Amino acid sequence: MKNITKKLIFVFVLVAFFGVGASFASASAPTVSTTGQSSTVSSITFNGNFMANGSQTTTMFEYSANQNDLPNNQAGNGMIVCQNLQPAAPGSGSFTCTVSTPTITAGVTYYFRAIASNVNGGTVNSTYGTISSVSTSNNPNPNPNPNPSGGGGGSGGCGLNPTISSLSPSSAVVGSGTIYVVISGNNFDNTSVPRFNGYTRSIFGSIYQNQITMILTPSDLASAGTETITIANNGCSSSGAVFTVTNSNPTPGAFGTGLNYPVSVTTQSATNVGSNSAVFNGSVNPNGYTTTAWFEYGTGSTLASFNETTHTAEGAANGSSSLVQSTTGLNPNTTYYFRAVANNSYGTVKGNISSFTTGTLNSAITTVQATNQTSTSARLNGVFINQNGNSSQGYFEYGSTASLGSLTSIKALGSSSSVSFSDTISNLAPGTIYYFRAIAVNQGSTLKGNVLVFQTKGASTVPDNTASNNTPSAVTTDQSSVLKITTTADNISVGGDIEYLVTFTNTNSANIENAVISVQLPKEIDFKDSNFGKVDSNNLVTLDAGILVPNQVGSMTIKGALNSNASGKNVIITTAVMTYNLAGSTVEKDEIAYVTNHVTAGTGLEANSLFGASFLPSTLLGWLALLLVLLGLGVVGRKIYADYYMTKAIQKGSADHVDNLPM
Repeated sequence: MKNITKKLIFVFVLVAFFGVGASFASASAPTVSTTGQSSTVSSITFNGNFMANGSQTTTMFEYSANQNDLPNNQAGNGMIVCQNLQPAAPGSGSFTCTVSTPTITAGVTYYFRAIASNVNGGTVNSTYGTISSVSTSNNPNPNPNPNPSGGGGGSGGCGLNPTISSLSPSSAVVGSGTIYVVISGNNFDNTSVPRFNGYTRSIFGSIYQNQITMILTPSDLASAGTETITIANNGCSSSGAVFTVTNSNPTPGAFGTGLNYPVSVTTQSATNVGSNSAVFNGSVNPNGYTTTAWFEYGTGSTLASFNETTHTAEGAANGSSSLVQSTTGLNPNTTYYFRAVANNSYGTVKGNISSFTTGTLNSAITTVQATNQTSTSARLNGVFINQNGNSSQGYFEYGSTASLGSLTSIKALGSSSSVSFSDTISNLAPGTIYYFRAIAVNQGSTLKGNVLVFQTKGASTVPDNTASNNTPSAVTTDQSSVLKITTTADNISVGGDIEYLVTFTNTNSANIENAVISVQLPKEIDFKDSNFGKVDSNNLVTLDAGILVPNQVGSMTIKGALNSNASGKNVIITTAVMTYNLAGSTVEKDEIAYVTNHVTAGTGLEANSLFGASFLPSTLLGWLALLLVLLGLGVVGRKIYADYYMTKAIQKGSADHVDNLPM
C-alpha cells in the first residue's frame, strides 16, 4: 500500500509540474492596483502600482463623476488619462497622474481606477484596479481670516464669503403664520445655513442655484421691527440683509398673508419604458405663482449629476396638475433615476427620486478583423444586426492606444435586418499596432462592438501595391458568394452545443492564391473542436487554404458551446473573413460572411470542464507536456496494477500466473 501511495504522489507532482510549465508558456496579463490620491480645488493626483509580468505594458487611469461609468473589471466610459508605455520588467513599479481644471470641477466627487494593458496574440489584455473616490474642495480661494462681521467664523478659517443679493418677500405683517423667504445670492454651498437675527432657521427644499428658502415661524413675526438675515457656511458669513416686520398688510397675495405657499411637486412612476426611451410623470401645484417645471434624470441613485428635460410653463394656479414629459437616447438594460422639479419666484423645489430600468435592445454589433493592411492604411469592418426595423448609422473608432480617439465618417446603414459595413483609414504610421471597434447608433442608443487590433506593414522604399480594389467604404446587405458560414441551429441556450460550417468557393476564372479563412468566435462561444482550423487564445480559428482552382469548393467545421457570457443577451454574431489574391495579381481581396444565433432561456448545463475553462493547454508546449503526463500515468498505472496482481497471486500461492502479466 505504501508503494502505491508513493507512486500516486509522484503522479500528482508530475501533473503539477507540467501544469505549471504549460502556464509559463502563455503570456500573462499585467497586474495593477489603485493605491491612493490627493486633491485640491483645482487638481487631483492619482497613484497606482503595476507588475508587467514580462510583457510590454501600458498604464493609465480612468475617472468620472458618475460611478456607473466605471463597471468592475471591465471597460468603462470614463475619461482615460496619462497613458504611458512601461518596460517589460518582471518586477513591480508605480505610476502617477495629475489632472486639473478645466477637466475637473470644484466641489465634485470623482471615481477613478488604475488600468494596465498589454497585447497578446493580437488581443488587448486589460486589468482594472479597484475603484476609489476623491472629492475636490468647495473653496477656490482659501482665506485664513474669517469674516469679522460673520457670526459663523472660527479659528479654522473660511473660503469665499457668501453674499445676499435679494430677499423675496423682504417684509411680512405682524402675526402672520409660517412664511417662506427665498434668499438669492452667491457662494452658497451644501454647508450654507440661513440665520434670522443670528439664530439658525430651517430651510425648505434644497439649496439650488444659489437660492435658499428659509422658513420663518409665527414667533419670528410676533412684533414689528427691522430684522437681519444672513447666510453662514464653512466659518464665513454674509453681510446682513434687512427684513421688515410691519403692522400693516403687505402686498395682496404675498407670502406673508398666508394665502400662498412655495410650489409643491411630486414624482410619480415612469411609464412606456422602452429600450432607450421612457415617459416621466409627476404633479405640480404652483400655489398661485408663475411656475416652470421639468425633470432631472441620470444613472446615479442620488442624482449628484444629471440631465434635464425641457423647462415648461405650468401657470400660476392654486391646484395640482400633471407633469408629463418623454425622453429618448437612453441606454438599454440600464437603471435610471429621475425626479420632478419646479420653480417659481419663491424658489426651486425638487420632488422624490424614482427609478426604472430600460429594456433590452434586440440588436447587436460586432467588430470584424481588419483587412487590406498596408504600411499606411487599413480597411475596418463591422456587422450590425438590426431587429427593430429602424434606420441606423454606423462608424468606427480607432487609434494607436486602447483609448482609441479617432473616428471615421458616419454612414447610413438603413433599416435592413443585417448589414455589413466597412471604411478605409489612411495616414497611419508604418509598423504600428492600432486598436479599433465598430459602432452603430439605433433608436437613439449607441452600440459598441468589441475592440480588435491590427498592425500596419513596415515602411518600405518599394511602392505598396497591396491596396484593395474593393470599394474602400461600403455598406451591403448581401453576403459573399465566395464565402459562407452557417450553423446547426438558429436558437441556442447557455450550455448548448453549436456547430458551424464554413464553405468557400473559387467563383473566378483564375486561380485563387494565398487564401486564408479566419472565423472569429464571439466571447459567448467556447471553442471545442475543428476538423482543419487552428484556434488561438483570441477565439480566432484560422485555416490556410492556399491555392484554389476555378470552381473548387472547400469547407471547415467548428464545434463550440454557448457559455454564461450570453446570459441576458438576445443575439450573438459569428463572422468569417477570407483574404486572398488572384493569380498574376498582388492586390489583396477579401470576403466577409456572418451568421447570427438567438439566445434563448434554457436549463442546459454550462459548458465548463471539470477543472475550469483554462485547464486544457493552448500552446504546442502545453500539449506536449500534457502528452508526457498521460504517458507517465499509463506507465505508472500499469506498474501499480502489476504490483497489485503479483501481491494477490502470491497470497493465493499462484505466483506462476505472474509470468503471464502484460508488461
